[in-house]
Parts: sequence; structure tokens; C-alpha cells
Amino acid sequence: MKEGTAMNIAKISLVSVFLFLLFIAPAAGAIQVGGTLVIAVPSEPTSLAMNSALYAGLVEAQIYDTLLRFDSNLNLVPGLAESYYVNSTCGCYVFNLRTNATWHDGKPVTADDVKFTFENLVPKYANYGVPYFPNTTVTIVNSTTVIIKPGVFAPAAQLQLFADPSNTAILPKHILEGQDFLKSSFLTNPVGSGPYKLSSWVKGSYIELVRNDNYWDDSKPYLSKIIIKFISDP
Repeated sequence: MKEGTAMNIAKISLVSVFLFLLFIAPAAGAIQVGGTLVIAVPSEPTSLAMNSALYAGLVEAQIYDTLLRFDSNLNLVPGLAESYYVNSTCGCYVFNLRTNATWHDGKPVTADDVKFTFENLVPKYANYGVPYFPNTTVTIVNSTTVIIKPGVFAPAAQLQLFADPSNTAILPKHILEGQDFLKSSFLTNPVGSGPYKLSSWVKGSYIELVRNDNYWDDSKPYLSKIIIKFISDP
């Protein structure tokens, strides 16, 4: 992998970590549950799925889950997948999904969603899909176990991308199958499996997210609501 590309991947991963820690991890001291966080950003996202723009990623990191994520020490740890391993012999990755993960509409997250995302969406629409996930095939072992085999095997980059919601957020097959992704209303009215749900999006003004009370990690999230206001320069 070229040094410049590696640095770009690292930057993306660090942004994902920052967003995760900002909204999910508690501040130092006692954990306070509830309350509303209001932040201002200088530009409004155009869409909320596989959008690598910084402020879209800020929202995507809350709405969606990724197979892996970063902990507070910047180590890769299981996310939507409760365990995984890298098989360098076959050039593939094996993920075991959590059995208690659900979409915001209540339907379970399954291996079918992972297969649909990595075979139909990531290679075509993710910013790093073409170089790192071309011709990806996903073998479903059972409803919660998948084997992901990209057309190229580059674990140093791919493992980080498995934790980047702007590139590899798992998306719902039962909603997106058969749709033209780039024209889908899903881009502005998404359904994810992450710790927050989209409550409202007032164009030109703000996005409001509310806590997902059915999130698989029931100790999180801590905030009840997040409001992202769009403040442009006068």
C-alpha cells in the first residue's frame, strides 16, 4: 500500500474515533445519563449514507454500526460483529455478528445485510470501495456468520475501513434492495442500527438525533438527544 494512501486511511479512522468518543464515550468522572448535546457545524450534509464529507460522517457515526470500531486507546475492537478473525490463507475475514442487534425499525440485523452491503453498495458507492473492496464476495455461513473476501487483500487498510461508518456502515437489505441507491429517499431518511436514530432533519437549519433505546450495547448511549445545527459564515 502506498504511504499516502495509508495516511489517508489513518486520517479517516481517526475522524471516526473522534466522532465515536465525542458522542458515545462519557466524559471523565461519573457517567451522566440523559441530556441534550447541541453542536454547530459550518456546512450541511447532502446525504447520510456512504458520504465521506466530514460533517456527514459526524452524523453517520451515530446512526449506523460498523463491523469493527475503535476503543478509547485507538485499538480496533468488535462492533456489530462480536468477534472476528483474519484468514490470510484465503485472503478473507470472518465475522460473527451480535444476535441482539436490530435496525431502528425493529427488524434484526443479519448476515444478509452484511452480504448486501459489501457486494452491492461498498464497491460502488464508498469512497474507498473501489481500491479496497473490488469484486467483494460474501459467503453466509449462517444468519450471524459471514466470510468477506475482497478482490484485493490489504488487511492494514481494510481492518481500519471496517470501522469507518462513511465507507462500510452496514445498511438494511430489506429497505434498500431493488432501489437506485443514489436516488433513494434513504439518503435523507436513513434507518440504521447505531446508538442514535434520526428524529428530524430541517433543511438549512439542523439535524436532530434521539437515543436508540434498543441498541445492542444497553450501557450506551449516554445522551438522550443530539442536535447538529448548521451555521454558515455570514
